[in-house]
Amino acid sequence: MRTLTGLLLLALSPFPAQAAAQLVEGRIEGAPYQIAIPDQPNGNLLLHAHGYRPDDSPLSAELELKDTAHGELVANGWLVAMTAYRRNGIIVADAMEDVIRLRNLIAETQGPLALIVIEGQSMGGAIVTHLAERRPDLFN
Repeated sequence: MRTLTGLLLLALSPFPAQAAAQLVEGRIEGAPYQIAIPDQPNGNLLLHAHGYRPDDSPLSAELELKDTAHGELVANGWLVAMTAYRRNGIIVADAMEDVIRLRNLIAETQGPLALIVIEGQSMGGAIVTHLAERRPDLFN
């Protein structure tokens, strides 16, 4: 509960801090991803699952860090990441696999993670709800 309260407070703040981060981009099994790695990581990770995108939309994973809650988290040492998934459309099962693959890549490359939080927007909310229910061993 304390973590949730802290995240809510960050979300309600006026975002005074600017994120100093390295942005790492790549692809896993065709799914583009982007990871914001802060200068001094604290071992916490937020994975963002985006919402529905039409089938003909380009695949893109672009974190917005300026004046956002994600930027505030990075400024406070959090890793923040997202995947564009391997394709667009209504793809909850594939997207779940893509989020897990990104989570595992980050755990392998960044070392042990203390806290792994998932958030979703629109269809991404369904994705993270299913992940939380089916894979509680991977996410806090």
